[in-house]
Amino acid sequence: MNGSEIIKQKYLNPLIMGQKIGCFATTEPDASSELSSRSVSTKAEKRGNKYIVNGRKRFITNAVVADLVCALVKIDGKLSMLVVDLDSSGCKIGEPDKKWEIEANSLPIFILIMWKSLWKT
Repeated sequence: MNGSEIIKQKYLNPLIMGQKIGCFATTEPDASSELSSRSVSTKAEKRGNKYIVNGRKRFITNAVVADLVCALVKIDGKLSMLVVDLDSSGCKIGEPDKKWEIEANSLPIFILIMWKSLWKT
């Protein structure tokens, strides 16, 4: 498995043990689910030991209950994944959209504005 030992210890082990809930954020409002560097607009810039992320994700299953997210971003024009605690400053989970009026299919808009990440996968 790729990723640093820090990521594995801080995030992967608690996920496996059921101590944390995660979500996976790739879909964007204007890009649908097309996963190409052309279509993904969420960008991350490294500042010191952190990444500052600007962008939006949409229809993210588990976002309203998750503790962390693995988000698809662009760093220097190339796609990458960042793992971040959802209680980070600047991270906001919007109200869920109701799909087909079924509560079980409610998926929120996930807004990342000046979102700080300590770890890159």
